[in-house]
Amino acid sequence: MRRALAAVLAAAALRCEVAQVVGAVPSCAPGAVERCPAHSSCGRCPEATRACGPTGRWGPCVAAGRGGAYFVCDVARDEDCDGVCNADERACRCASRDAARACYDGPTGTLDVGRCRAGTQDCAAGRFGPCGGALVTPAAIERCGDGVDDDCDGAADDDCDAPRVLAVAVGDALSCALVREGAGRALACWGAGAGGVFEEGSADRARPTRVTAPAGVTALAMGASHVCVVAAEGAVWCAGSNDAGQLGQGSLDARAGFVRVPGFVGAIALAAGRRHTCALTAGGRVWCWGSDRVGQAGGDVGGLIACAAGGDRGCRVSARSVDGVSGATAITAGFEHTCVQTAAGARCWGEGAAFGAAGVAAPTAVFAGEAVEALVAGRRGTCARVAARWRCLGDARGAVDGVEGAVLAAGARWCAAGDAGVRCTSATWGDEAPTGREGLLDAMALTPAGAVTALTVGLQHACAAVRGETVVCWGGPEASRHGQLGDPRAGDTEAREVWW
Repeated sequence: MRRALAAVLAAAALRCEVAQVVGAVPSCAPGAVERCPAHSSCGRCPEATRACGPTGRWGPCVAAGRGGAYFVCDVARDEDCDGVCNADERACRCASRDAARACYDGPTGTLDVGRCRAGTQDCAAGRFGPCGGALVTPAAIERCGDGVDDDCDGAADDDCDAPRVLAVAVGDALSCALVREGAGRALACWGAGAGGVFEEGSADRARPTRVTAPAGVTALAMGASHVCVVAAEGAVWCAGSNDAGQLGQGSLDARAGFVRVPGFVGAIALAAGRRHTCALTAGGRVWCWGSDRVGQAGGDVGGLIACAAGGDRGCRVSARSVDGVSGATAITAGFEHTCVQTAAGARCWGEGAAFGAAGVAAPTAVFAGEAVEALVAGRRGTCARVAARWRCLGDARGAVDGVEGAVLAAGARWCAAGDAGVRCTSATWGDEAPTGREGLLDAMALTPAGAVTALTVGLQHACAAVRGETVVCWGGPEASRHGQLGDPRAGDTEAREVWW
């Protein structure tokens, strides 16, 4: 009797299971392949994929690996996409008899190609330690003229016939560059690891490291501790700190990696202040989000919430179009103000003292009636190039007025790049650096010598793209603490080429 009852129940269960499978709605197209979604607490497994089976169900995540069957145990990372951080994985455990093992942290297929070689992991206290020794991983971009396959793609000195550094930006302790990579583009960053820009852990990077970014990046902007890019279809994506809504996600919740800013498309340019970001669209409109302490994100009180960080009257956690601004052709931002270039001059809003207004200012006309050729905002100042000469307001007035045709940038201080090199308004760095009313100091020669094609200035350091081929960075006493100068050998803060 019991055997008969068991058989009946088993048959019923089988019929139920078959019915569930037959009646289930397929979740994917058979044969499709996608990148695995986030499902662990220590990374998104960007190199893992899963395939859709014949029943319309996703199969298991399969990691492409990071150079072989080796785990890198010094960073909490889910390398095989099983949902478990490798700090707890058996592959990271060892016994005293296991003196060392080979390891490699570069992308699959690059080990023993070009300059890329394996390192070693020593066993200590029951776990394999950092991957070190002779470890050499791919450079973010190919160094031209050295006859070495630096990026480990199988060819030396390739991709050297056109500018490779397309844009460069710096924050407080982080630097990023948009570089050409074959027919595409890649985003490489170096410096402070905390904040979520680097998905694979919070360790600082003393040399450029490729960042997992959306496809089709065309523009780049950085605040104090967040970075935003314009990608395919003019969509804006941001990563990093979100204590003032800098990521535009409708909340102050922390996020790992790049997230898309919803609400608009068609962006063509970006500008970031310390804790706010604004995007310029192809139609000449401006959308802003983040800190609105003095109206730098638009000033309208609608849609503001209390900020996690004290002192702000409100934070705009979702992107919103700025009223009173249209027909803009370029955009720039200082620490707490934003400006756009228009056919009639320029318009600025936020901290009024930065552009000759009083208090908290709504969009205000500046350089009215002037044929503005370029516009740059700094800490508490604004400069416009008119008839090939720079004219300035706020704390920049008297600092760079009258300078001709230079590449201009500003952060904690103002810097101008010309044929002789880069000149800045102060020899000191930090939030209380002098405004530089004594004007630009003597030129600083960059190595290698050549024309500066892009210049960016932060709180503690600055970087310049030289001839579109490389990046040179320099800064104050705090500039090398997190590796934001891009040279792990740096023991000082003199201008030096980023060590790709």
